[in-house]
Parts: sequence; C-alpha cells; structure tokens
Amino acid sequence: MKDRIKSVELWRLLFALSIVLNHSRHLPWWHSGRDLLCTSLGVEFFFVLSGYLMTASVRRMPRTCSSVGEETWRFLWRKAKAIYPFFVFAVAFDLLCAYVLRNGVLSESSYCAYFWDFFFLSCTGLGNGGSTIIGGAWYISAMLLGMALMFPLLRKYTDTFLHIIAPLLTVFLCGWFAVRYGNMGDSLVFTNGGVCLGLLRGIACMSAGCLCFLIQENISRCKRRTTDLIWTAMEFLALGGVFWIAVHYPRGAYDFISVFLIMIVLTAAFSGKSLLSKWLSKLNVSWSGEYSLALYLNHFAWVRVLREWNLPVPWKWQALLLVLLSLLTALVCFFFLRLLRQLIEKWKGYRADMTAQS
Repeated sequence: MKDRIKSVELWRLLFALSIVLNHSRHLPWWHSGRDLLCTSLGVEFFFVLSGYLMTASVRRMPRTCSSVGEETWRFLWRKAKAIYPFFVFAVAFDLLCAYVLRNGVLSESSYCAYFWDFFFLSCTGLGNGGSTIIGGAWYISAMLLGMALMFPLLRKYTDTFLHIIAPLLTVFLCGWFAVRYGNMGDSLVFTNGGVCLGLLRGIACMSAGCLCFLIQENISRCKRRTTDLIWTAMEFLALGGVFWIAVHYPRGAYDFISVFLIMIVLTAAFSGKSLLSKWLSKLNVSWSGEYSLALYLNHFAWVRVLREWNLPVPWKWQALLLVLLSLLTALVCFFFLRLLRQLIEKWKGYRADMTAQS
C-alpha cells in the first residue's frame, strides 16, 4: 500500500466515476446531447494500467526453478482472488435488485451466462451470446484472458516482448480497430471468426501499458534531469486532454489519441517525478483502488433498476440519482468485504491458537 502512486489511485476513482456517467445514457429520456461525458475512456485507462502493473510484477519476480506455466497460473490466481469477492457481492446485489426492485425473472439463457461468467469466460463466447450477468464483467474476462495470453510471453521473453511484441501489438491492433470499426468502443461483440473485440481491445491497451513501463524504466536510467514541473504539467495536460475529448467527441478516431494520452498520464505518474503525489503525500488514498472496483461492478444494477422504473423526471436528475446510489452501494460493498476479511483473519488466528494449545 505504501508503494502505490497516490495520483494513480485517484485517477482510478475518477475514471471509474466517468464510466458511471457514461452508462447514464442507458437511462430513460436520454438524448444525444453532451450534458455529461458522452464517451468514457475509463476502460482503456484500466487496461493500460493493468498492462503496466503486469510488467512491473514480472520485473519484480525472482528467477525461480518453477515453470512459466506455473508462474502464469499463480499470477492469474492472485488477480482473480482479489477481484472475486467484489464480483460475488455485485452478482448478489444485482439479483437482489432484480427480485425486489425490478420485475426480473431469470431466463434459461441467463443461467448459462451465470455459469460461465463465474469463471470469467464471457469473452470466449461461452454464455449468453454477448451479455454478462453484471454490466462490467466483460472487462474482467478480457483482462484475465488477455493476461493469460501475454504473461507467459512477457515472462519468458521479457526483452523481446517489451521492445518488439508489445509495440507491434499496440500499433497493429489499434490500426485494425481504426480501419475496421473506426473506434475502440466494442466490448462483447464478436468478429466473423468468433474473436471477441473486447479481448482484442484489452490486449492492445495492455500492450500499451507494457510500453509505459518500458518508457518509464528507460527514463529512470537517463542521466538528464527533467524538472518536476514538466512531469506534473504532462500528467495534468494529458489527463485534461482525455476528458476534453470525452466531453466533446463521440467514439471515433480520437479514441486512439486518448489511449496515447493515457499512456502519458501513467508514464508521468509512475516516473515518481510528478509533484502531484508529493502534494497528496499526507492523504490516505490506498482505499480508492478497491472502492473503484466496487463502484465499477455495482453501478450497472442501478442502471437496470432506473431504466425499468422509468421515473418521470428529467434525465439529469436520473443521472445524479444513479451516481449517488452507485457511490453508496460501492461504499457498502467496500466496508462489508473489509469487515468480512477481518473476521476471517480473526477466525484463522483463533484456529491457529487452538491448534497450538492442543
């Protein structure tokens, strides 16, 4: 927790909130104006960040005698284990909303989606043909499956992957999206060959995150000194550019510029030279990562509720209600899981004491 870059933790929360605002377009009475964020690059931010952190994990790993396959499974298991409690809470909360606040009855196809989504396999095509049990589950599936493909190569051929494979994946996949679809906004849409666009989108952005790590690593070795003000300005200007594009432009060619700007934001933040983290040094923001995940996974249940209620109020008020309810639910999820974790640790300690006494 102490080693986390505090500005990055705040950006997690900011981009998670932008996703909630973006999904407010699914509410009744929405029009195609630009009253709030028209698009959200939040998912791209989290993909790029995941790629960076995956590369950092590989760099920290000691060279052991275990196989790359075993290391890959251990890495994926740690990732999934950290996410799974939030995912289960979100599924339970969505079911509660379906039967208490909505007139929802699960269909046979929904049970199929539930089965495969609990293994985070929706991006393989298994399940309910392009939908997930909770709105944000596709991202977790794309991230874990993408890492399952990328991590072994990154671990086995680190230098080759960072200098050759990652740049080519980023450029060619983004170029393919630009030519074929004109944007990077698809999630659970499959090509004629049965490949999930969300998975390809994740691989492209996570490869960009690997590049961020390589750039930051080279910068840290550079003997030339760059003033902290320049790095701070880069971080703020790039972040402002991402949200300026999100407000003023729909999904399109600017998606790829936004990915580039996100790379600048994270490179500047992780360089350790931006002044923002120093300004935030006295704040405890280690909680914001888990809270952002809770917000991302739980907000779509309220989208479904408000869409079915069809409240006779302007869309702006519905969007505000969505944000407030989502923030509150994420708070409940965060503290409930933290309390549950503490109880489990106490129980393990009690069992250990009883075993020692016996």
